Amino acid sequence: MKINPTPFDGASKVSHVRPEAGAPVQGTQVPAAPAQPRAPRRDSVELSAEGRALSKGGALTPERTTLIRQRILQGAYDSSAVVDRVAQNILKSGDL
Repeated sequence: MKINPTPFDGASKVSHVRPEAGAPVQGTQVPAAPAQPRAPRRDSVELSAEGRALSKGGALTPERTTLIRQRILQGAYDSSAVVDRVAQNILKSGDL
């Protein structure tokens, strides 16, 4: 195959450009995909018996949230005793 060089001054336009992959070639049509009916989407949640039991416990009220926030800011939970107690409770719960 022989390639003849052509002068390119930057102002010339390229007359032949290869179409991008997947782009339709001029003068052709891409057939439409057949429409398939979609089932309606539904979200659902199932709570375990343990989850339902936990939800019946003490509710986190705005007052309780304020109290907890104040205790955090005052450093009430920054002691090794609190950290040890939390760690023991996690181990007992089996969440690890």
